[in-house]
Amino acid sequence: MYEDELPLTSLKKIKLSNNQDITIEIQKCRARLKSGVDPAQPNVWCYRTYPATTAVLNNYLGPILNVQQGQPCKINWVNTLSADMSGDKQELPPINGPSSRPGMEGMMMNAPVGVVTHLHGARIKHFSDGWPLDPIGFVNNPHGYPENRQLPYPNDQRATMLWYHDHAMDNTSPNVHAGLAGLYFIRDESDTDIFDLLGGKYEIPLVLQDHVLTADATAFDYDAGLPASDPADQTTKRPEFLGDKIFVNGRVHPHCHLERRVYRLRLLNGSNARTYALALQNPDDSSWHTDRLTVIGTDGGLMTKSVHLAKDGYLVIAPSERRDILLDLTGLKNISTLRLVNLAIASLFRNDSVEGIFTYSLPRDGSPDDGSNSVLPKNSRTAANFALSQANVLEFRLLFLFDRHKHSDLYEDVDEVLANYACGDGFTYNRNLNTLQACMPVARNRLVLLMNNALQDPPVLPDINWGHVQMWEMADGVGSSNWDFPFAVDLTSSNPTAGSPVASQQYKIARSTFFDPGMMPMPPVPGHYPPLAQPTIRAKAGSYERWYVANITNQPLGSADPLAVPDMHPFHVHLVNFIVTRRWRQKSGWTLRIAKQKYI
Repeated sequence: MYEDELPLTSLKKIKLSNNQDITIEIQKCRARLKSGVDPAQPNVWCYRTYPATTAVLNNYLGPILNVQQGQPCKINWVNTLSADMSGDKQELPPINGPSSRPGMEGMMMNAPVGVVTHLHGARIKHFSDGWPLDPIGFVNNPHGYPENRQLPYPNDQRATMLWYHDHAMDNTSPNVHAGLAGLYFIRDESDTDIFDLLGGKYEIPLVLQDHVLTADATAFDYDAGLPASDPADQTTKRPEFLGDKIFVNGRVHPHCHLERRVYRLRLLNGSNARTYALALQNPDDSSWHTDRLTVIGTDGGLMTKSVHLAKDGYLVIAPSERRDILLDLTGLKNISTLRLVNLAIASLFRNDSVEGIFTYSLPRDGSPDDGSNSVLPKNSRTAANFALSQANVLEFRLLFLFDRHKHSDLYEDVDEVLANYACGDGFTYNRNLNTLQACMPVARNRLVLLMNNALQDPPVLPDINWGHVQMWEMADGVGSSNWDFPFAVDLTSSNPTAGSPVASQQYKIARSTFFDPGMMPMPPVPGHYPPLAQPTIRAKAGSYERWYVANITNQPLGSADPLAVPDMHPFHVHLVNFIVTRRWRQKSGWTLRIAKQKYI
């Protein structure tokens, strides 16, 4: 473990100038997944700016793109992949899967007919979003899909780290797992100010992913990371992939040599489903040093004020989330090694099939351990626990015996930078309250229900008998179609009072369908996607809205399975920037009812 060097120089960096056009191809490649082991056949898919090559790449991640705030660019995404033997479907990724074993059929509702790149977190027009129903077809595809799409990116949002990844309908998981991911930085003067405080551009990008390697370490074994099916009813406990080894920048459990200075870590959780609770440990004496981490930014850019983590604390980061962190390695005279470890492994010791899933009892609010949390409690953080590969992420090996550049008032100066650049994307920083506020009043409150599997037999309601993702807006309920919620939210006030929504309230479905269930062919026809119904939610351009979002279930309604959990993927809104102002943790025993039927 920690044998490979962290790939940094092999991550190609491209600085795009104002109005520059660039072409990025999706290619089959051979990439080194472990030092000294070269695959004989293509084992990954890559985003590349160069023509196809037969050489073995040292890294499968796409190029790191750097753009200046306010300077637009265009990217021509080109699909060079081929058809499978049938000729009407795209070839599958070279990752030993997805499986066709019984019980997994529902994971691939639509056959692969192309790829499409989504710039995650970008404030853009809808036609540049990488919509799954607008794929870039494989070479000579018979469905009429274009083999390339040139998309404009305005880059007119706050400085932040975004990432681009495949977004193909029903095939995003295996395609991203095969390597289709890369980082995208929007820069402004705040970057210059922070690097001046650090004494230079001491920035390290870190892409965390979990994989399963084949026995010869030449390929990913996607099938091995999928849950076992139940032969009795051919269902699964969860649909998501979970790997048994943590990769950073394309290498499993790497190490890197660092000076005793302050670094800026740009962290992405690029895993399919795994959530991490990251901490810093000295492996020589098992002491904790997570207080060496200071969070200065998240998905939308810099925060208004830095957050220093506790010595024995941890940093939670779920799939697709990003963190901007300062790592302080000064003053560690008697420490030569620090390890970034993952504490979200407690469920492994319970033989829990949903370990690592986003909302499965992973406390973000400092609540006490009730025996079911995914984070290891403090008294269970033993050497034996950290022998697990899922607990190990990255090893920092410290160089030199003296500290490098660091201002004594560094963190005060950093907070001043954060405050100076807090305003943007339509939000204004109130220095007195230390909060971001919308530049105009909130026009509307909405209650949004996420239903990840609404399939019922017989149907509960005629318009929800649909096994795919649904997003419904709820309204105050009157009549026989009421849904009993275990909480109430304020849908009328422009400035709701503080406090958790705890009172029960009845709501009805105001708008329900996303796909039109009556138009979906079963089995799916290659090249055919179901038409969209009327927009579930239509917001007025230029206005602000407050959304209360309830993530209900990842299992069929009415399931008695105690392991039924909400979707692991954090809710986020495309095309615009947004701010999460509060979170409420689901309490045990909360249920959703309709027509006197109980649903978990």
